[in-house]
Amino acid sequence: MFTVRQLRYFQILANTGHFGEASEKLGISQPALSVQIAEMEKIAGAALFERTSKRIILTPLGCNFLPIINDILARLSVLSDIVAAHESPLSYPVKLGIIPTVAPYILPSVLPKVRHLYPSLSLQIQEAKTDRLVELLRNGEIDAVLAATPLEDGEFVSEFLFDDEFYYALPRDDPQSIYKNVRQGDVDTGKLLLLEEGHCLRDQTLEACQTKKYRHDITASSLTTLMQLVANGIGITIIPQIAVSTEARLDNISIVAFEGETPKRHICLFWRRRSRRSKDFKLLADLVKSLALPILEQARNFIV
Repeated sequence: MFTVRQLRYFQILANTGHFGEASEKLGISQPALSVQIAEMEKIAGAALFERTSKRIILTPLGCNFLPIINDILARLSVLSDIVAAHESPLSYPVKLGIIPTVAPYILPSVLPKVRHLYPSLSLQIQEAKTDRLVELLRNGEIDAVLAATPLEDGEFVSEFLFDDEFYYALPRDDPQSIYKNVRQGDVDTGKLLLLEEGHCLRDQTLEACQTKKYRHDITASSLTTLMQLVANGIGITIIPQIAVSTEARLDNISIVAFEGETPKRHICLFWRRRSRRSKDFKLLADLVKSLALPILEQARNFIV
């Protein structure tokens, strides 16, 4: 059967109608072009071109060949574009899962930058709790996950992004809100408000406060709700640094640091170990990391 090279030679010769012009466009000698066309005619069992003293014209069989060959070469060009796009950095769609305690604070910076730097990238976002994202990642329904460590699974590799420090969020009339640092034992954890079950930040909050005491009668599905409750004097909570500059703008809230070593979570980007797109995910990780740093710095403006 015909080779792709022969199809291309046929197309150029048909379009130019001249061996000299066609061979010049193809960057080959006229004899080399003649040999390939003759080989095509041998395979076809009939002449594809009629040679005249001035021009080369298509035979009826050649006329039938031309639109089919044009279509084949066009489709091959599309395939080449797809392959090239896949090999270019961050040009193939990425399905990214993000936990709810990070997504609303990082995405407003990430999405515009992605559109600017990688206009051909389709970044598809799925927000969910960690366990659900792990399930989706394992099943191949998403490509990568932005979450807090640890993800105890040997199937995944990770790229560290940033440390996300924890702070107390207190009503301004709380006795501890006037201090720059608060000892864990000085805070009434009986007023501690938590996210609902399934949020990794819930467990991290209890660990940071070294307590099992909290308000069992109130839970929330988002940090925004928790902060509204704090602003209205209903309790206290723990807020990660990435969320401070957004959530601490409410009146009647004080953001206070822990005394001593600051508890924190480690935010990483995870993907399947067997994935061949590690280069893409490392680029995405570097981008998120660079955009997170200014957000973390802004948080310090709200800390007592």
